[in-house]
Amino acid sequence: ICRDLVPINADRCHDIILGYYMEGVMSPRSAIEPLMQVYLFDASERDGVVHFFQRRIMRPSLTFTQDDLVDEKGDGQLYQLTRAQETELPRVVQLNTIDPANNDQRSNQPSRRLRGSSERTTQVDAPIVMTKEEAQVRGNMIL
Repeated sequence: ICRDLVPINADRCHDIILGYYMEGVMSPRSAIEPLMQVYLFDASERDGVVHFFQRRIMRPSLTFTQDDLVDEKGDGQLYQLTRAQETELPRVVQLNTIDPANNDQRSNQPSRRLRGSSERTTQVDAPIVMTKEEAQVRGNMIL
């Protein structure tokens, strides 16, 4: 998608993608974002090279202790912890992909959180070719 535009390094991404449909002309970022959401990887630019890395295998590159933090306001609060309410999290993820077993037709694979009071549904449209089984696993990972 962006190999001809900038140098890339995807050595830390190991998933295999069966296929990907690009629907019309779009920027490389717009084309990569659905892949990033489904395959849980990020990108960063360093020294003119775009590096892609999977979140689940990343180790912290730097660790901070409270002694490393600076109290700029002088109020003794060195950081702020923020948590989302359970009702803000999705209970269902609807992953829309392309099913190779069904003549490359659109397929919808729901993944549900078994517990919780949230009624939210998140829909992820990804023009990625994958089996229903893989879509189920990916949907569960997104949850």
